[in-house]
Amino acid sequence: MNHLYRYHAATAGLLLIAASTSALAEASSARVAPGYLSSGFGIPVKNNYGECWLSGPVPDFKPSADCTIQAAPVIQEKVVAPVVAPEPEVKAAEPAPAPVPAEPIHVSLSADALFDFDKSKLRPAGMKAIEEALAKTMLEGGSINVDHIHVVGHTDSVGTVAYNQKLSERRAESVRAFMISKGVKTETITTEGKGELEPIATNKTAAGRQLNRRVDITFEGTEPAKQK
Repeated sequence: MNHLYRYHAATAGLLLIAASTSALAEASSARVAPGYLSSGFGIPVKNNYGECWLSGPVPDFKPSADCTIQAAPVIQEKVVAPVVAPEPEVKAAEPAPAPVPAEPIHVSLSADALFDFDKSKLRPAGMKAIEEALAKTMLEGGSINVDHIHVVGHTDSVGTVAYNQKLSERRAESVRAFMISKGVKTETITTEGKGELEPIATNKTAAGRQLNRRVDITFEGTEPAKQK
C-alpha cells in the first residue's frame, strides 16, 4: 500500500512538473482564473485530462481546461511626430539698383580768365572759376557722382601749330594739378591738348581768337541716389 501511495505521489509530482513546464510559455500572456490552483508562478495546475485543479471546495466551480484569464493585448501606441513649424522664409536681399549714367556736364572756361597771355600758370581768378565748376558738379553735394573728368586745352592760331599744341597741353595739366589739390582723385582726371585744331570761332578777329583760347572740362558720372 505504501508503495502504491508513493507511486501515485511521484506520478502527481511529475504531472505537476510537466504541467508547469508546458505552461511556462503561457505565463507571459495569461494568469490563473480565481478558484483554480496555481503553481505559484502564475501557471495553472492541470490533471492528466488537461483539466485545471480547483484550489479548494469552491461552490459552482467545475474542472475545466480553460482556467486562465488572457492578459489584455498590448496595444502599441502610435508615435506621432511633433509638428514642427516651418522655418520662416528668408528672402534674399534685393540687389542695389545699377547706377544710372548722368548726362555729361560740359564747362568751357576762357583761357584769358584762367591764364596770363602766353602763360600756363593759373591766375587767382582762374582758380576761383575752377573751384566754382567743381562745387557745382561734384564737390559738396554736386549735381552728379563724378567718376571721370576730361580737361582739354585750346589756343588760337597765333604762333606755330607745334607751339600752340604744347601750350594747350601745359594749360590742361595746370587745371588738372589744381583740381587734385582740391581733393579730386588723381586717377579721375585725364588731360589733352588740341592746340589750334578745334576753333569755335574765326581766328581772323580778336573776338573770335579770344573765344578760341579756352579750356573745356567735361564731367562724367552717374546720377545721385534718390533719398527715400
